[in-house]
Amino acid sequence: MSLSHSPKIITNGLTMYLDAKNTKSYSGAGTWNDVSGNGYYGTKSGDGSVPSFNSAGYFDYSANSPAETSTAWGGNGFYLNAGSVPTIGSFTIIATIKRDISQKALGDRETILSNAGGAEGYRFGIYQSDLYVLIGGTGGAGYQEGGLGLNTPIADSNWHFVAAVFDRAAQLGSYKIYGYVDNVSASININAGAGGNSAFSGSSNIGPGYGGCCDTYAGSMGIVMTYNRALTSTEVKQNFNAVRGRYGI
Repeated sequence: MSLSHSPKIITNGLTMYLDAKNTKSYSGAGTWNDVSGNGYYGTKSGDGSVPSFNSAGYFDYSANSPAETSTAWGGNGFYLNAGSVPTIGSFTIIATIKRDISQKALGDRETILSNAGGAEGYRFGIYQSDLYVLIGGTGGAGYQEGGLGLNTPIADSNWHFVAAVFDRAAQLGSYKIYGYVDNVSASININAGAGGNSAFSGSSNIGPGYGGCCDTYAGSMGIVMTYNRALTSTEVKQNFNAVRGRYGI
């Protein structure tokens, strides 16, 4: 596993690690490759022009204008070759992002990582000064969608570390979704409780920045990580401390 951060990121349960600054993850052309050792990778969707790569170590999705995302499945991003998020049980999604508010109005929702084209699957993204999430089992069983109640400067055009812990199996003690922006955190209950842990299809594989039924992302993105378990707040903080220096957070 080609990870060079200090302190080290958490590797227990790590299913995918995309890092635009790591040349083993992205060489400057072609696929965005997983360096966790699990073999996931992203290929560009749409016309292939978005996102553009910046040699400082991130992808720029800013050309994803509202016109490109006015219809379902519109716009550009990355498709994953397979689902790195388990279709049942708890999971965690982490990313480093810098929103481009010149492209999207603050009322727009933007997808960071999703496989949902409707009420089935998962979605993790941003909405105004908050994070938003969606979770739903097969046929939309236990479906819920909404914000996490965070009030953060996520829309200030600076880099931020964002995370969502979907604890569908109550690994941390209760059925909750936990959200983090840098050092700010919040949580909401999974309304269906144990019933919200029904399997969802892994066939609608979408990737980083691609919108599904909602807006694609329009900003910069450097790192995307997924885990097949619920990370604790201490573990999320360790990952934050491992990457924050690169982004001046």
